Amino acid sequence: MIVVVVFSIANRGWVTVDFWPFEVSTSLPLFVLILGTFVVGFLVGAAIMWLSSGRTRDKARANYYKASHLERELAAVRRKQAQQAAQAAPGLPAAR
Repeated sequence: MIVVVVFSIANRGWVTVDFWPFEVSTSLPLFVLILGTFVVGFLVGAAIMWLSSGRTRDKARANYYKASHLERELAAVRRKQAQQAAQAAPGLPAAR
């Protein structure tokens, strides 16, 4: 944060930005232009990364649901197996 403040103080000069194909121009401090460019670049890069990782997030979500379904199925099989073992030998304790 200190670096940003020092940079802003050192670059207080005004510059004119001309948006060439349009007849629009504006004057603003140089540090606003540079820091604004960094912020816009960061946001565009973050949006591109978020959009490009959509398939990975979908696969991870599908694998999570599949794993939870298989865990529930495994628990049901183990319960059924324990019940069958208890019924087969009623005098013996159930296997763990």
